[in-house]
Amino acid sequence: MATPGEVERLATLREVPLFVGLSDTELGSLLGDSEERTYLPGQDLVTQGDASGPFFLIFEGRCRVLVDGVDRKVIGAGQHFGDMALVDGEPRSATVRAETEVRALAIPAEGFFRLLEANFGVVRKIMANLSRRARAAERQLSK
Repeated sequence: MATPGEVERLATLREVPLFVGLSDTELGSLLGDSEERTYLPGQDLVTQGDASGPFFLIFEGRCRVLVDGVDRKVIGAGQHFGDMALVDGEPRSATVRAETEVRALAIPAEGFFRLLEANFGVVRKIMANLSRRARAAERQLSK
């Protein structure tokens, strides 16, 4: 039987566009490789230019996203970041700094790729999700 924390993690992970359509078993595999982390106000979760790292899903708290030192937006509970770094392994494109105490789930690239290598069905779902996001971005640019 799942604990309340596991149920919360699974429900929140289901809402991430990159993971839409993955089964509870597939999402559970990602969660098995994940780690819950807590950050204090002013602490950086990631720093622009640093080597790629985990995908983050925020459970509680609020963060500022800074690009080249410029404040771009605020993200909070239920939001995520790091999906590009997770997929392409490129350096971080922004700094994400805790504005309040933050509780977040970190999913490392190793666990993500382990799931992909073991299950081509997951690869197809992720590719379809990425394609949908690219098409949506194209539509936004053509407006």
